[in-house]
Amino acid sequence: MRKKLFKILLLSSLLTVFFGCGIEYEDIEIRVSHYRALLDEEEFRAMSYFIKSQYNVDPEEWEEIKNDIKYFDFKWGYEYKLKVRRQERKPCENKIEGYTHEYKLIEILTKSYVDEDTTFELKIKKGDYNYIKYNSEVTKKYYTLPDGTKILYDNKEAHEDKLKKYYNKDDIGKKVVIGTFKHSFEGNNSDKEIILIDLREEDVE
Repeated sequence: MRKKLFKILLLSSLLTVFFGCGIEYEDIEIRVSHYRALLDEEEFRAMSYFIKSQYNVDPEEWEEIKNDIKYFDFKWGYEYKLKVRRQERKPCENKIEGYTHEYKLIEILTKSYVDEDTTFELKIKKGDYNYIKYNSEVTKKYYTLPDGTKILYDNKEAHEDKLKKYYNKDDIGKKVVIGTFKHSFEGNNSDKEIILIDLREEDVE
């Protein structure tokens, strides 16, 4: 009898460990910004979203979330209103600090282009770490973001060599290189391309 009771208690404990956490969820509406950010977590080469939701400290301000949105095919240059399922993650799954919830797309409610003159900033390099990736093919060489988005140039002569020098430099010290970009609205792949219009250095805080 005692052995049977022990087995029942053990099984109950195991079920609690594996299934007892990370099951709280709710369906909410969120807004997603027209661009994504690059995270510092080098191991994961992850990208984040900027969203507005009821959980933001200020619902009218964009807040960065270190999450993917499952089943969501994000296109650069669009702002979205989504219906998503927001679910707690198990502690063992929180490999990135602040990654406490997961989001699953239920429905795209609205999708709209931003203005052509809209600009945004992305980190390119910090210290010895490159946030972007160099790609070399037979007929062309180019840089991409971790999600495969291709970097084009507003002024190729002015920016291509400068970007290459930053990328190839072993270490830029306690500085971060920031690129200013705008969206590409021409061509079949415009939602997977962004245009570099400026590069600058800033001291790391």
